[in-house]
Amino acid sequence: MEDFYERFHTDIFNYHGSTIAEFLNEIRWGIHEYLLPEFRRSYSPRGGDPPRYEYLYPDDVSTELGKALYWDLMNRIRGRPCLERFQVTRYLKQRY
Repeated sequence: MEDFYERFHTDIFNYHGSTIAEFLNEIRWGIHEYLLPEFRRSYSPRGGDPPRYEYLYPDDVSTELGKALYWDLMNRIRGRPCLERFQVTRYLKQRY
């Protein structure tokens, strides 16, 4: 019974777990929306079969490492985050 009581009455992490997931998802969506204008600016389709593309690098990105990191970041922005936006019930945010 002690384990049951602790799990359902005093386990704060389980209580906040879904709220933490919501916050992390919002951070991911915020980063995506922040970088989307840069993706639109830099994305340049090249046609072909299969379709090809390239990115127009900002002037400050000049090293090979910088270009590789920029390319990877823009590729991640091409798709949407894997989880849609969601909100947990307000009842999981009232206590503590």
